[in-house]
Order: sequence, then structure tokens, then C-alpha cells
Amino acid sequence: MDYEMLVNIFSGNRILWTFLPLLCSPVSTPVIIKRESRSVVSTEPCSLLCSVENGEDVTLSWYRENERISITNNTDLSVPLNLSLQIQHHDNNTNTYICVSANPVSNKSSSLNITQLCDHHSGQTDGSRSLLPALISAGGFVLLIISVTLWILLKNKEQKGRKPQNNAG
Repeated sequence: MDYEMLVNIFSGNRILWTFLPLLCSPVSTPVIIKRESRSVVSTEPCSLLCSVENGEDVTLSWYRENERISITNNTDLSVPLNLSLQIQHHDNNTNTYICVSANPVSNKSSSLNITQLCDHHSGQTDGSRSLLPALISAGGFVLLIISVTLWILLKNKEQKGRKPQNNAG
């Protein structure tokens, strides 16, 4: 809960200073999600989104290792703070990304190892994963055609074996 308080500093009967400190609520922990790509191109970057509940003087930042790479804030407290991050394939040497929500009184972070959400190290590209259902379907279709063909051939062979012989006499 945010609240304000007037502070007076007295010396004897005189007010020396009057100020209004802003007291902030602790920030919430940011949440990191992977944004789904519409492309099956394996060279497309991994797209991540960090979100946190907005509040007075809240900022949201992405860090790569110990270096801040982006920051955002929004004075509209009715909307959550969101900050995107694109991880390119050449970023594979950097494994740790941290999203930090902060205000003057607190900060919270969520860390991410890119192998958790971005499969750059798995050896299986987005393209090959998207082809797998199509390959399985095609294989099933080929097996169905082979099965039907074999059934027809066996049925024809069976019928030829049962044909009555014409005995002209």
C-alpha cells in the first residue's frame, strides 16, 4: 500500500524543514515467459517477455550477466510493466539473463538460463520440431497405403485360388 506522510523537523518551537517522503510498497517478483514465434525459421531469435505489477517508481530491467541491457517504467500504474528481450543465436555464450523489478525501497529478480526457455543448445531446431508431426502423418499415410495394397493383393490371390474350373465335357 502506498501512502504519504508529512515530516516536520523541529528545533525548539521552530520548524526547520518540512518534507513529504514517498513511501513505496515492495515490488513484486517479475515473471519471464517465452513469446511464441509464428515462424519455423531456426535462425529467428528467441523472444522473451518479462512482466511485473506496476507501482510507484517501479522500473523493470533486463541484465545479461552483470550488464543492464534495457530498462523501462510507466507512470500509468493501472497497466503492468512489460519488457521484451530478443536472444540471438550468437548470444549462446551468455547463458544467464536476469529480469529485475525495482523501486526506491526494494528489488526482486527472476533469472533465466537460456537453455530453460530457448532451445539453442538442444541440437533440435524449431524447424525440425515443427516438421515432426508432418513426418509422422506422412509415414502413417504411407503405411495405410501399403496395408490397403497388400490387403487387395491378398484378396485377389485368394479369389483366384477359389475360382471354379470349367470342365467342358
